[in-house]
Amino acid sequence: MGVCVPYVDSRQVMALQIRLRRFLRTFPLITWNVHDASLTGSSHTNNVCEFWNNSYRNLIGHAHPCVWTSIDAIRKDQAAVCTTVYQQRSSQPQRKRVRRERTRLQQQLQQLCKEYADGARDVQQFLR
Repeated sequence: MGVCVPYVDSRQVMALQIRLRRFLRTFPLITWNVHDASLTGSSHTNNVCEFWNNSYRNLIGHAHPCVWTSIDAIRKDQAAVCTTVYQQRSSQPQRKRVRRERTRLQQQLQQLCKEYADGARDVQQFLR
């Protein structure tokens, strides 16, 4: 069996053009920039709901849960939040687990950002 390939005239190929249009940004650049957050050591997430969404996805265990699984997961999440609030009110805050590797990488990133801000590194050295 042969493969049917449509005939393309060379004049048609020459007539193809790609046009790129610039659109206004939906969000300002400062919203996405985490340079200041790296310098101060604060959170790098721009979306305050990102943590909850990730923990909920891990709690569910799969992408498309049924209604009853979702209700059960919301109840478990609510119980965990109540426990956290109770611990904070009784002056027993939960210790946040942080991996050593993440701490080391965060310190390295903070040092790089400080060196760039002080002028010790240029953009190429910073990105390398």
